[in-house]
Parts: sequence; structure tokens; C-alpha cells
Amino acid sequence: MTDSIMNARMYSVTPAVEALWRSLLEHVTAEAGVALAYVPYPAPQPLETLWARSDLGCVFMCGYPVALQLAAVVPIAAPVPHASWAAGRPVYRSDLIVREDAPYRTLEDTFGGRAGWTVEHSHSGFNAFRHHLLAYRTDLRPKLYGSMTPNLVTARAILDAVRDGRIDVGPLDAYWHVL
Repeated sequence: MTDSIMNARMYSVTPAVEALWRSLLEHVTAEAGVALAYVPYPAPQPLETLWARSDLGCVFMCGYPVALQLAAVVPIAAPVPHASWAAGRPVYRSDLIVREDAPYRTLEDTFGGRAGWTVEHSHSGFNAFRHHLLAYRTDLRPKLYGSMTPNLVTARAILDAVRDGRIDVGPLDAYWHVL
């Protein structure tokens, strides 16, 4: 009998990757002797609702809601990205992406274009991007982008919006990006 649930949506970059995460979580919890049931929780359902569940046992979660105490959770691990920038450490990074064929070579080149973000409780999908842009705002340039597309919800939606040309630049959780 299970009393708690687990979910890997945050880093389920494709259905196949979610199946791998599910298999890993089921293996780890079985080895630990902890009975957790995997509960699918696809987008656009809000992650904050998942994270607030009283039966939450194990999920991948952004550190921003943890830091803001938006969810009563105890972090037990952090991913170590298999990327040179991580240097074998569980470090945070947010990537800003553009289309490969775009004329942009610097962040400033994207100014005046179209940007997008995921949700306000996401550090990598919103807050880090917003904070980074503050350094570029001036009295002469109070608005950096011609349009801003809010609430794209997921990293996948940011990637798709850049690919489809609906936005020119958007933020991705770098661990999600590596996956």
C-alpha cells in the first residue's frame, strides 16, 4: 500500500525520458523500501499544485519555490549535469536560447524583438531571466523587448516557441536543456 506519490514532470523532456525517470524512481524507491506510486502530471497542470500535495513523496522541483517556502518539502538531492560548465557539481544555470539561424550573437541583439517566459514561480524560466535583464534597463530604454509572451508554462513550450518563431529568445533550465 502506498500513501505517497512521485513524479518526474519537471525534467521529463519527452515521453520517453519520463518513462526512464519513472523507471529510475521506481527502482530507487523499491531499493530504499519506500512505497511510492508514480502519478503522471502532464502540463499544463500547474506544478505548484503538485508540489503542494499532502501525499507528495518524491518529485523534481525548482529550487525557487523551495527558497521562497512555497512548498513544505525537504530537498534530498540536486542533479549534477553532465556538462563541462557544471564541472561535476550540482550547480544552477539558466540558458537563454535563440534559433540557430537567428542573426543574434549577443543578448543585446535580441532587444526590440520578442521574448517569452514560463511561470513566475520558476527561477530558470522567469526570475533569473528577469533579474539578468534588469542590468540592461535604463531611463532611455525602460522596455527591452517589443513583445513579451508570458505564461508559456514549460521549458518545452519555450523551446517550441523559439523553434516556431513565435519568440526570438527565451530562458531554459540548463539541466533540462542538457537532457
